[in-house]
Amino acid sequence: MQALKEWRGKSISIFKRFFSAYNYLSVYLLVLIIYNVILLNLPLTNYLGYEFSIFNSIIIIFLTGFYSIFYLKKIIIGEEAKNKIYKTLACISFILLLIPFLISFFSLFKVITCPIKDGILFYTFLTIPAPIIGIALGILSFSFSKRFSLILFILSIFIIALIPVFEIYFNPQVYFYNPIVGFFPGTIYDEGIEVDLKLMIYRILDLLFFTSIIFLVLRALLSASRYSLKIAWMYSIIVPLAFIILSSDFGYSTTPSRIKSELDKTISSEHYEIHYSSAINDTLINVITLHHEFYYSELERFFNIKPKKKIISLIFNNREQKKRLFGTANADVAKPWIPEIYISVDNYDKTLKHEIAHCFAGEFGSQIFKVADNFNPALIEGAAMAADPIYDEFDLDYMAALAFNNEFKIDVNTLFQFFNFFKQPSALGYIVAGSFIKYLIDNYGIDRFKNLYTDLDFQKYYGKELPELAYDYGIYLKNKMSIPSDVINRAKYYYGRKSIFYKFCPRYVAKKINEAWKLYNQKKIEDAKKIFEELLSISDNYSPFIGLAYCYEEMGERQKAIDLLKVGSAKFENTSYWYEMQFIRTDLLAKNLKISEADSIYKILIKLNPNRTLYSLSKLRTDLINTDSIVVKYLDGENEEKYLILKSLNEPNYNYNAFPYLSSLARSAKINYGEFLTNFSKPLAVNNYEACFGLYKLSLFMCEKMDFDRARKMAALSLRYTGDISFNSVLQSNFEKMAWFYKNKEMISNFFVSKN
Repeated sequence: MQALKEWRGKSISIFKRFFSAYNYLSVYLLVLIIYNVILLNLPLTNYLGYEFSIFNSIIIIFLTGFYSIFYLKKIIIGEEAKNKIYKTLACISFILLLIPFLISFFSLFKVITCPIKDGILFYTFLTIPAPIIGIALGILSFSFSKRFSLILFILSIFIIALIPVFEIYFNPQVYFYNPIVGFFPGTIYDEGIEVDLKLMIYRILDLLFFTSIIFLVLRALLSASRYSLKIAWMYSIIVPLAFIILSSDFGYSTTPSRIKSELDKTISSEHYEIHYSSAINDTLINVITLHHEFYYSELERFFNIKPKKKIISLIFNNREQKKRLFGTANADVAKPWIPEIYISVDNYDKTLKHEIAHCFAGEFGSQIFKVADNFNPALIEGAAMAADPIYDEFDLDYMAALAFNNEFKIDVNTLFQFFNFFKQPSALGYIVAGSFIKYLIDNYGIDRFKNLYTDLDFQKYYGKELPELAYDYGIYLKNKMSIPSDVINRAKYYYGRKSIFYKFCPRYVAKKINEAWKLYNQKKIEDAKKIFEELLSISDNYSPFIGLAYCYEEMGERQKAIDLLKVGSAKFENTSYWYEMQFIRTDLLAKNLKISEADSIYKILIKLNPNRTLYSLSKLRTDLINTDSIVVKYLDGENEEKYLILKSLNEPNYNYNAFPYLSSLARSAKINYGEFLTNFSKPLAVNNYEACFGLYKLSLFMCEKMDFDRARKMAALSLRYTGDISFNSVLQSNFEKMAWFYKNKEMISNFFVSKN
């Protein structure tokens, strides 16, 4: 009994000492607990996932680094202390890793939970290496100088954190791999992050390197060998430098030489150096280059400034190549400090001018990154939106008025506070910021805005505080744009989406959605179906409804697909997704020979008119129903068959609703352009919106084929319709572009093409 009491007393003594102020472990644990409780109450970090893991990696590196330094300062270092040191540091690492993992389980009690499997993967490869890294840096700092070890430790963290800044600043990439956080996708939010083999290998290399640092430095300290210590120091410097130099070869960074080896052709024009793949045909790249030069001329007038050097433009074949080389698949990006822009070839007509505008704004941007004061996103993105004041074929001010006159009005005052910009649905923040800045430039001139861009002080440069300017802007919108009350559906379509901060499990859901769609495209329908069904049970994303409906259709169960989308439509009522789900469901009704019901829903969508494309598609469907009910044949047909159906629909009289889709089908079915033109041999008349929109789309296709004369004529004809105030500026802008192309088409002969 006495022995038991002594054992218990000794155990309690050791336990108290272990957690006492002697080692300050109790303080570290308290800090970590409070930190993680806060994380569980913030968006994106409120469950075991990517953000939760990297934030814990950061703090654990600091805590273990501090602990190891203080611990080594308090013990007598010698061979007899070897086992004690290793055991203590291992124990500390285990405890600090265990606490966040246990705390994260509180997120399981939320109403909607995320599958834990992916969270464990993120925690394993992003957080578990953290204590090894922190201890290694702490011991290494201690070995350099016992007195200044804390300063050296913080300095080492700073240097490691600075490496990605240099990579992003000088290299054509926005992603980075780094010991502190493992992997970061870049400044553009990308939901589709997962633990892949590349990241696993990187973190294993981190573990091997920093573990070897611990053993080398501790062995040198324990043996008091100055020579061994110098070897350890050299090793800790040479190996990282070698990895940095070779990282591009291993795919952990993207240097200019690496990207140019894949984008293997260069076209030089007066103001640009454009790198692209030889897989892109010469006609398309010439048209894209002309777009570059046209936008340059417009932006030079708008900003009243000219970039000091050529803008480098990188055109990626597809989103997959862009993600692999650049770091983000879906967003096109500019780096104004270089200046460079990064565009997917299938998206150039939508984002090119916006990204070039960032490079122009960089000429008066502040500090080394040449962006707005304090990296203010509303100023940065608002300036580019104001310079390219068209959003999805609508006038920018119209789109802002659409939000303000419905239930989506946002406070301009708070929009210019950093994080509030990201709390809005993406489109809403961009549109309102752009329209407001356009108002400032139109009414006060570009020079005042240039000053504001580098010094965010409205009173100083406009003589008014932001609330007063915002009030004046509201009056300006009301007077300029008369928004009828029946366009509430258009407002819901564009603004009825969630900000990323209000989504559940975005990383996991995005990963599984991509996985399911890949399986669907590979015709592995049953496998795709299982994933879509799983996602419906945990996610409020609309994509699984669409995917599962398509799976049912492929399996010959159209009625199941129709019923599913009916349920989905009810769930997403009053959001943007309702309109798209209704349209897909109506197509399925038509394919299922429920023509009358389909026709009535198409007509409802026409009346609601949520956006130009859905309106146009619905109009075309009703025309197909009214023409011998060929809608089923059209919907079930391949691209070439669909093209021939629309060709026949366009005879003997024009069907202007068919024009946009004759163009897109001719492209996808590779119809000879000369044959395509035979569809338009009769005189054209523009008496309504449908004809106007059809000719506008036709001019874009003709431009793509470098038929600038006809493109200009179609653009001019489209201007004859002025009944849509939201479209007039779009039509005028298109005509000016086509006229410029026609006038400057000889510029192509001056382009210089070379192999990289």
